[in-house]
Amino acid sequence: MTSSTSAELSVPEWMTKEYFVDAIGAKLKLAPTAFTITDLDVRRATEAGDNYASILYRVLVSVRVHETDHRTDVSLIVKALPKLGLADAMIQMMNLFPKETAMYTDIIPALEALYHVRGRTEVAFGPRCLKHSTEPTEVLVLEDLRERQFVMVSRQQGMDMDHTRLVLRRLAQFHAASVVLAQERGPFGALFKEGLVSEKGRAMSEPFHKAQAEFFHKVLHGWSEQEGFYADLMKHWGMDMFDALLNITRADPTKFNVLNHGDMWCNNVLFHYNANSELSDILLIDYQLSYWSSPAMDLLYFIFTSVNGDFKLSQMDYMIQYYHENLIECLNFLEYSGKLPLLKDLHSDIIEHHLFGLMISFSILPVCLMEKSDDASMDIMMDQGDAGIAFKLRMYNNPAYVKQMKQILEFFYNTGVFDLRQIGTQRTAHIEFDPSLELPLWLDREFIEHIVDSKFGVSSTEKRTVRNVYVTNAAKKGDSYASALYSAKVSLLWKHADTEETLSLIIKAPPKGIAASYTLDKDMYVRELY
Repeated sequence: MTSSTSAELSVPEWMTKEYFVDAIGAKLKLAPTAFTITDLDVRRATEAGDNYASILYRVLVSVRVHETDHRTDVSLIVKALPKLGLADAMIQMMNLFPKETAMYTDIIPALEALYHVRGRTEVAFGPRCLKHSTEPTEVLVLEDLRERQFVMVSRQQGMDMDHTRLVLRRLAQFHAASVVLAQERGPFGALFKEGLVSEKGRAMSEPFHKAQAEFFHKVLHGWSEQEGFYADLMKHWGMDMFDALLNITRADPTKFNVLNHGDMWCNNVLFHYNANSELSDILLIDYQLSYWSSPAMDLLYFIFTSVNGDFKLSQMDYMIQYYHENLIECLNFLEYSGKLPLLKDLHSDIIEHHLFGLMISFSILPVCLMEKSDDASMDIMMDQGDAGIAFKLRMYNNPAYVKQMKQILEFFYNTGVFDLRQIGTQRTAHIEFDPSLELPLWLDREFIEHIVDSKFGVSSTEKRTVRNVYVTNAAKKGDSYASALYSAKVSLLWKHADTEETLSLIIKAPPKGIAASYTLDKDMYVRELY
C-alpha cells in the first residue's frame, strides 16, 4: 500500500515499495531479503517557494526486519526531475541531475575522505545518497537530515554572524578539498565547466532577459528617483549583461579556482543544534549547479542572498577575511602543494565578480525575502503573462526587499559595477529611442557627438551642439539578419549661424543576441570594412 497525506500531492507510479528496497538496504545495511517494506507514506518535503528546480518528496518507509521481527520507520528524501513546462527545458539543458548525481555518488564522498583519512572524521558536506536511477525518470534518494535534527534557518530573516561563520568555515573546507582533489585526480571535466550562467542557455535566456529588463526598469522607477537612475543605467544592458556574466563566471586558469557549490543560498544550508540550543554542525544540500570557477562566486552568492541585511555590507570585509583564514588553514591541513591565494587577491577577485553579486541580488534575494506563497514556482517566475507579472510585482515591491536593495544598488554603484563596458564612467545613454529597440551600450549621446564633430568640425565657427537624438529601427522585421540597422535623427544647434539643423544617420552594426555569434563567426564586418 502507498499512501499520501496530501490530497493535492500526486504520487508517481514508479514510487512503489519495490523501488525503495535498495535504498532501505543501504540505509539499514541489510540484504534485500532480510526485511520487508510494509507501507509508504509520501508527503511533500518542501513548501512552495523553497525549491524551484526539482520535486522533493519525504517518504516514510515502514520496515519489518525478518530475523528480529523488529519494526521501524525510515524517512527518506526523494528528489525527482520535475515537469515544469517553461522551466523543464532549462533544467534539462543545464544537466542538473547528472551533475548532482556525480556530486552525491562520487565527488562529495571523495572530498570528505580527504579529511577523514587525516583524522577529521566530523567533516561532512551533505546527506548520504542511498540510491539513484534514471528510469523512468531521474531520481535521487537521500537520507532525511530531519531525522538527525538538521533544520533550515528563516530565509526571510537571514543569518546572524554565528551562523554565517559556520557556513564560511564549511565552505572553505569544501573549496580547499576540491582543489586538492583536482590536484590528485585532474580536472573535474566538462560537466562542471559552467553553472548558473551557461552558453547553452543563451537562446532561452535572450527573450527572458529582455522581458525582465523592461520589468525591472518599471519597478525601480517606482521606488524612488535614485533607483530610477540606476534603472536607466541598466536599461540597455540586455544580452550584454549575459555576455559579461558568462565571461566572469568562467574559470580564469591564471587565478585560484575551486569547485563552487553553485547555489549557496540559505535554503541549501541545514544546521544542527546541541541540547543547549547551540550551533553544533552544518550540512549543505542541492549540488545541481556546482562548477569550477573563482571562490568569489559562492561567496557573493551566499553573502548577498543569505546574510542578514543589517550587516551583509558592513561586515563584508570581515566575512571575506574569515573565509580566507579558514581556507588557508584547510589547504595546509590537506597538504596542498600549489600557490596559496593571498587575502588581497581574494578581495580583488571578489570586486572583479561584483556583477554576479548584482545579478544574484535581482534574481535570488527577492525569493529569499518573499513571504511564503502557494503559487511560487519556477514557471510563475518565468511567466510573462498577467499572473507572472502580478507575482513578480508582489515579490519585488516587498518592503524588506526594497530596503535591502536600495543599499545594495548604492554599494554596487560606488564600486563601479554599472560601468558594464569598462570605459571608466557610469552614465546613461542620454538619447531617446523607440521602446521596442534594444540598443547596444556603445550607442549613446557621446557616440553621436563624436560623429557630429567628425562631420562638421570642432572650431568655434563650425561646432554643432547636439540638442536631441531619437533612434529607431531602420530595417523592417525580416529585412536584415546579418546586421542591425539604426536610424538616428539628430537635432543640432549651430551657434555661430544661430541656426537649428537636423542630421539623419544610418548606423550599421553587428546584431545583438543569438545572431551576433553567426555574423562574428563569418567575419562579415571585417570584410565589409575592406
